[in-house]
Amino acid sequence: MEMSAKETPLRLSPTKDSLNRLFAVSGNVCAFPGCDHPVFDEDFELVAQVCHIESAMPGGERFNKKSNNEARRKQENLMVMCLRHHVKTNNVLAYPTKKLREMKRDHEAQFLEKSKQIPIPPMAIDKAYDEIKRISEEILITVKGTDSKVDYLIAQNERLAAYVTTNIPVADNSPFKSEIDTIVSLRDNFNQQNAIDLFEKFREKNWDKLSPNEKFRTLANLGICYMETNRDKAAADLFIDALTYEPELLKAQSLASLGYTMKGDIINSELMIEKTLRADPQNVDAYQAMIHMLSIKGLSFEEIVPRIPESIRQQQEIAYALAFVARERGLLNDALTWLQIALENAQGQKADLTAGIANILLETINGESFVLNGTIDQPSKNKANLVIQYYDEAWNAISASSLRPSRSWWLVNRAVAKKFLGDRKAAYEDILEAWELNGDFWTSRHLAVAALEYGQKVKMWEALDKMGVTAVNEDEKRQTLLFIAEIDVAEGRREKGIAALEALLEDGLEEKATDYVRNKLVELYSTGGKIETAEALIDQLVKDRPEEVRTYLTQAQFLIFIGRKDEAKKSMEKARTLVNAATPAPEIHELAELFQSFNEAKQVAELIEMIADVKVYSRITRQLLMAYYEAGENSKLIKACEDLLAAYGPIDMVTELLSWAYEGLDDFENAIAVLTDYLAKYPDDQLIQSRLAFIYYRQRDREKLKALLSTVDHIDQTLPLEVQFKLARMFDYIQDHERFVKFAYEVRRNFYEEARAHDAFLSLSVETRQEESETKAPVTVTLNSAVSVSVNETNITYIIEDKEPLFASRGELSPDSPIGSALLGKSVGDVFTADRDGQSQEFKVLHVAEKFSYAFSESIQLLTTKFAAEAKTKKINLVQKADGQLDLEAFFCTLEKGTKCRSVY
Repeated sequence: MEMSAKETPLRLSPTKDSLNRLFAVSGNVCAFPGCDHPVFDEDFELVAQVCHIESAMPGGERFNKKSNNEARRKQENLMVMCLRHHVKTNNVLAYPTKKLREMKRDHEAQFLEKSKQIPIPPMAIDKAYDEIKRISEEILITVKGTDSKVDYLIAQNERLAAYVTTNIPVADNSPFKSEIDTIVSLRDNFNQQNAIDLFEKFREKNWDKLSPNEKFRTLANLGICYMETNRDKAAADLFIDALTYEPELLKAQSLASLGYTMKGDIINSELMIEKTLRADPQNVDAYQAMIHMLSIKGLSFEEIVPRIPESIRQQQEIAYALAFVARERGLLNDALTWLQIALENAQGQKADLTAGIANILLETINGESFVLNGTIDQPSKNKANLVIQYYDEAWNAISASSLRPSRSWWLVNRAVAKKFLGDRKAAYEDILEAWELNGDFWTSRHLAVAALEYGQKVKMWEALDKMGVTAVNEDEKRQTLLFIAEIDVAEGRREKGIAALEALLEDGLEEKATDYVRNKLVELYSTGGKIETAEALIDQLVKDRPEEVRTYLTQAQFLIFIGRKDEAKKSMEKARTLVNAATPAPEIHELAELFQSFNEAKQVAELIEMIADVKVYSRITRQLLMAYYEAGENSKLIKACEDLLAAYGPIDMVTELLSWAYEGLDDFENAIAVLTDYLAKYPDDQLIQSRLAFIYYRQRDREKLKALLSTVDHIDQTLPLEVQFKLARMFDYIQDHERFVKFAYEVRRNFYEEARAHDAFLSLSVETRQEESETKAPVTVTLNSAVSVSVNETNITYIIEDKEPLFASRGELSPDSPIGSALLGKSVGDVFTADRDGQSQEFKVLHVAEKFSYAFSESIQLLTTKFAAEAKTKKINLVQKADGQLDLEAFFCTLEKGTKCRSVY
C-alpha cells in the first residue's frame, strides 16, 4: 500500500492482538533456522525480541517508503528472534526482505495448527506489550536525540582499534620466507607478543641482509602485531617507516595512510589515500584509512558511509572501521550491525570482533535501574546473558595465547554483565583472573570494588595496595586514598577514615576533589553526631565558595538531615538565585529534586526547564511534564505534550498527562479526543482505556463507558493496583456485576501479599454490596467455589480454579487435580477419600462458599492480623460479633483511625 503523502513515519509498537497472533505461531522458539532459543521462559518472561522485517523508521534496515505506519507494525511484518539473530539479520545484504519473509513463512508454517501452538497467559502478553512499547520509546529517544546520559561502565580499553589483515606474503625466492612465515603464524594463533619478540630479534640480526621488500614486510607485520596489542603509536611509526622501502606498493601506501591517521596527520593521510585510490579505486585498506580520516575531520556517520563503494562495504576491514566510527558517535545499533557484518565476513581469527559486539551490547544495557535499585529489567537481562556468551566465545579463542594480558579487559566487562545478573561471585572471579593477568590501576580498582562486594577483604586490600603502586598521576593516587578512607568508614574504622579525609583536605587538593572531600566529611560528621563540626565545615565552605550553587546544595541537604527545614529552604532559595546558564545541569537537577521534596512544583518546573529540551522525549522531559502537571501549569503542559505527540506519535504517558491537563480545565471534549486518538492506534491499551473510562464515569455517560469496556476480557496486571481496582469498579457502574466480581477478585489475587490490595478490595466490595443482594451460598461444590474441609483433624480451605498460574500456598486447585476432581459435586457433610501428598486420606466437607465471599472474609482476617497490634496501641477496640466474626463497621472504623485506610474512590 502506498504511504499517504501526508503521513509522517512513526514507530508504532505492535498491538496486543498482533502480538497474540505472532507468539501463537512462533512455537515459542526463535524464527532463525536451526535456533532453539525460547521466546518465553518457564516464568513467561519474554527472553526474545519482536523484530521488524521492514523497519518502522527511515534509515532502518529494509525500510519500505511505499508501506505505511499501520502495515509496518502488523503481524505480517514482524518476526520473533533471539537477540543474537536479531543482530545478525540486521545485515540487509545478507538478509533482504524477501529472505526474511521466507524465513518467517517457513517457521510459522510448523505451528499453524492449534494443537501445535503454545498458549501464552494474558498477563505475559500484557508485560511483553509494555516492554516492547518502552523499548520503542528508547529507540525514539536515540534517533531524535537525548539528554546526556551517565556512563555506568568503568571498564578500560573499550575502544575499537583499527583492524587490518596481514596479507603481506614474502616472495618465494626470499631466503627469509620460511622464517618470516613462521613468525607471522604466531600472530595468526594469537601469540602476538611472541611474534613481536621474534620480529625484533629478526630485524636486529638480519636487517642489513634484507631487501627493501623484505624490510617493508618485516616492519608492516611488526606494526600489525603492535596494533593488535593496543600499542598504536608504535604501530603508526612502523607503518610510516615501512613506506620508505616500498613507496609504490599499494599495501605500503594504505598502511602508511592508516599510520598517518592514527597519529592525527590528516594532510599526509589524505594525500596517501588519494594516491592509492588513483592506482586502485577499490582498495580496501585505503578506504579503511579514509573512514578513520573522515571521522577525525568531523564528518557524521551518515556522511561517511556513502563515500565507501557499496561493493566493498561488506569487507571485514571496512565494516569494522564503520563500526568504530558509529561507536564513537554513540550510534550503538549501527555499530552492532557493522560489527556483525565484519564478523560474518572475517577470515581467520574472530575473537576481537566477537568481543567488540559484546562490548557494545553491554553499553546498551539500561544500567540506571541497577545502580538505583540493584535490579535490571528483563530485556536488559537478556542482553547481559548474550554479552556473557559472546565474551565466553572470544575469551576461549585466545585464553591460551599471549594476547591474554592485553585482552584482560574482556574479563572485566564480562564481570560487569554477571554483576547485572546478580552473580557477584562469578563477577569477582572474572575480575580476579583479569587482575592476575594485568594488575594495572583500573583493573586493581575493579578488583577492590568486586572484592568488597563479595566479602573478600584480604584480596580487597591487596588490590588497594596495587592501586597505590600503579597509580601514575595525582588523580589516581587521590582516588586510592579516598577509596581506602571510605573503606575504613564502611568497616567501622570511622575515625581513621575521617582522619585520612581531613589529611587529604589539609594537603591541598584541586577544587573538584576539595569539594568532594568536604561534602563527604559533612556527611560523616552529620551521621556521626558531630553536628557542630559539620556545620563549621559548611560555614567554611560558604566563606570559600559563596557564589557557587553546590555550596548551598550541601548546606540545604545538611539542614534537612538535622530537621531544620525552614533554614534549608532559605539555602535552596539562595542556590536558586545563583543558578545561571553556566551552572552544571546535574546541580540544577539536584536543586530541582530538593524543591520537589518540599512539593514546590512551580520551582521544580522552572529549574528543569533550564536543562530539558522540551522537543525531545526523555527522562528529564518526563520530569518536566510531571512538574507542569503538579504545578497546575496546564497551558505549558498542553503545549509541551502536543509538540511531543506531533514529533513522536502516540506516547502513553504524554497522552495521559495531556488528558489530565484538559480535564483540569474542564475541557472534556479535548480530553476525550486526545485519548480516542491514541486508542485509534493502540485500541487495547488499558492504561489509556482506563483514563477514558474514568472521564466517562465522571460524566455519568453509562452507554459510552459500556461500549468502551465491551472488549475488555481481563485487567492488565502491569497497571498500578489503584488503577486496576478503579477499572474493576467501572464494570459495577455499567451493571456488569459478573465481570466486576471476576476482575476485583483477580486484582486482589495478584497483589495478595500487599495489605493495600485487601484494604481496597474490602472498601470496593462493601460499596458495591450495598447495591447488590447477597449471593445465595452454593449448596454443592462447583468450579470457582471455596470449600472448607477437615483432614487429619486439620481444617483447610481450597478454591477450585480453572486458570494458570495456580498458587498452592493459597489453596488454589485445578478441577483436574486429584483433590479438585474429588471435591466437585460434593455437599456440606460429605465424606470422601482422595490422594494428598502421595497418600490416600479422608476428607469431610465443612463449608461451601462462593469464591468472592471467601476472598472478602479472608481479606478481613488478613487485615485484622496486620492491624491488630496497631489498633491495640491506639486503644481502638476490635469489636467481634456473637459468632466470633469481626464487626465490619467497627473494623472499617479501626482502619480509618488507625491507618488512614483509603478507599479506591
